Amino acid sequence: MNKCPRHIQQYAKKLTNNNKYFEWEEDEYHLQYSVKCTCGNEAFEIIGDEDFTTIAKCTECKNEIILYDLRLYPAAIHIECDKKPIRYITKDGDTIFNVAVHYEYSQLYEDEEFNPDDITWCIIRVYGLKSNKIFEILDDETA
Repeated sequence: MNKCPRHIQQYAKKLTNNNKYFEWEEDEYHLQYSVKCTCGNEAFEIIGDEDFTTIAKCTECKNEIILYDLRLYPAAIHIECDKKPIRYITKDGDTIFNVAVHYEYSQLYEDEEFNPDDITWCIIRVYGLKSNKIFEILDDETA
């Protein structure tokens, strides 16, 4: 089982340290994954809202994968917004992407048990399949 939030565990594929998305190495508190749908596809539309909820929608089977949602993290501060979700489009015209996520966790105290949903930070970067460029679409601290 991947050490990442439950909502993405079945879609998360561990990245190596020298990947194209993140320039820093991971450790036990900073974990990096690419996203792959259960149908095997790795191309997604990205949908987001003003509250930073970010979803990857599979271009093949239309499965929606939650990448980030403040309502799912125990330490997060969440304020509801009434804005409709929008489809992410880059200035280069990209609408389809490969996706990578970086989840950060706090160091645990001796009496604490690891909770995979208790992230403290999330960074989402995507690779535009049209432009062949990396774009950072989210960099958010949960608390």
